[in-house]
Amino acid sequence: MHYRPGMDEEKFRAQIEELRHQEKKVRQKIGSEKAVDDTQQSSRSRAMRYTWLGAEFAAIFFAFVYGGNWLDGRLGTKPWLVLVGIITGFSIALYRLIFVARKLSE
Repeated sequence: MHYRPGMDEEKFRAQIEELRHQEKKVRQKIGSEKAVDDTQQSSRSRAMRYTWLGAEFAAIFFAFVYGGNWLDGRLGTKPWLVLVGIITGFSIALYRLIFVARKLSE
């Protein structure tokens, strides 16, 4: 659609206007697809944060239980340090879970 000498100027302007209209539609379509993609990305990112939060909870809890069990074996105080590890690990993991969940929901 190049302007050629002798081409009707009104026809040329109409073609230019049609091309601008098509460009606008394409840009809108690309923008809406990007918005959907950003929403999906945000949703995936949020899901990964909460998944990581569960893994962190489990890691903290099991680290304290393992530590209590290991100390019980070394000191011969079974089952007291395992119980202390369970209570301490659960308390710290729960505190961390609540703290991070509040921060993520803001």
